[in-house]
Amino acid sequence: MDFNKLHLIESKEQKIAYYYPTNDIMALNDKQFKIIQLLKVGTCPKEIMCLCKCTEGQLDILVDSLQKAFSKSKTKKNLSSNNTRNRTIERITLHVSNDCNLKCKYCYANGGNYNQSRSLMTIDTARNFVNFCINQFDRVDKIIFFGGEPMLNLNAMNFICKKFKEYYYEGKSSFIPMFGIITNGTLLTPKILQFIKENISIVTVSIDGPKNVNDANRVFKNGKGSYERIAQFIQTILKETKVLVQYESTYTHSHIDANYSYRDVIKHMYQNFKIEGQITVDKNMYTDYINNFCTQNIDQRSVSVNNLTDVPLGFRNFIHAITRKVQIPMCPIVNDIFAVSAEGTIYACHMLNGKDKHSLGNINGKNIFNSPSLYQPYPIDFKDNKKCNKCWAQNLCGGCVLQMFYDESSEKLTNEPITDRCEITKNFLEKVILMITLIRQNTILWKTFLEKEKDFEMR
Repeated sequence: MDFNKLHLIESKEQKIAYYYPTNDIMALNDKQFKIIQLLKVGTCPKEIMCLCKCTEGQLDILVDSLQKAFSKSKTKKNLSSNNTRNRTIERITLHVSNDCNLKCKYCYANGGNYNQSRSLMTIDTARNFVNFCINQFDRVDKIIFFGGEPMLNLNAMNFICKKFKEYYYEGKSSFIPMFGIITNGTLLTPKILQFIKENISIVTVSIDGPKNVNDANRVFKNGKGSYERIAQFIQTILKETKVLVQYESTYTHSHIDANYSYRDVIKHMYQNFKIEGQITVDKNMYTDYINNFCTQNIDQRSVSVNNLTDVPLGFRNFIHAITRKVQIPMCPIVNDIFAVSAEGTIYACHMLNGKDKHSLGNINGKNIFNSPSLYQPYPIDFKDNKKCNKCWAQNLCGGCVLQMFYDESSEKLTNEPITDRCEITKNFLEKVILMITLIRQNTILWKTFLEKEKDFEMR
């Protein structure tokens, strides 16, 4: 084994060796920790025995145990399923609306219009989009209607779903995508309900938790809160359809001010609606959130007392990666997913919508798919760079590309991760590994996590 690929982590209560080629973790005593420190810098065995007061036999036993523990099969890479030959796309986020009926206080899209004119996708653009998908790809697995608020443009969504089905049954296409909607859940008419019943597989509702927290930010243009309308929407969809309903919540300072943890959001959504979902941290407080977790005292008592109520967001991803020996991937923008604006412009990510310098062409003309040489360096493997390839955290660091590789000041995607975010993330991951190690020492808690992990699939 390569001792240089052992990352050592130390806290008041624990000393740990993490071997990143295999995602293996070993708890160490003080002497073992010191020996590995010396091995990593190339200290000769005789000097190690002298400094650590150990015999040659004891040293051999430690090295042999490390070899057995860490020299297993390497971590599996989450490779992109797409290439230029099979032309398969996992997901397209389709902005059918550049407008919204809410005015959420933390909205990154400037009230849903992405700093562009407020408009809805036309039927002509909707038709062009369907033709683009049929002509360009062998398969599109999912199309997610997005905005702004997509329910403002029922006509375009209805047209797209019908046109895909029409082409399929006429033999002009070999696939019908799965359709989903991400909505604020405040618009529901009999026509919308019927459309959902006939076409939609997944409805994702944006809601931030209980009424007081949700209504602190998710408000109508007159300032009135949206919770009651959203709750009614969720209840109606659950009652009247067989569609999978899930939620997306944004964790903000309003939650903190109300002494409301993200675990409380999960509890509220399950107790009141029996649905699951995901929570993201408001980008304006992401660094504060990570730093706050990193300052927590991670010890056996805190793990036992809190019963894992204070595990960080995405913790199940880390359990999954370590137990299944897989790499947490970066979001596969362009390779497997991309976004299309209401005007038909292609972007690597829906959050880049409206940023002209990130345009990857248009569905009606030259674009990244029919003229790839014009749009270099896309597509990008964001983990394939000198900094990531040498980093001990390479298998546990993943998720949003823009969070790690997007320079806000220059509005550019970089070839290597942003330094300060990289350091914050590594500090965070050290804490995560400390917590996982302690949980494994608590048989009941570890068993609970493993039981939940069995059916867990990375999103």
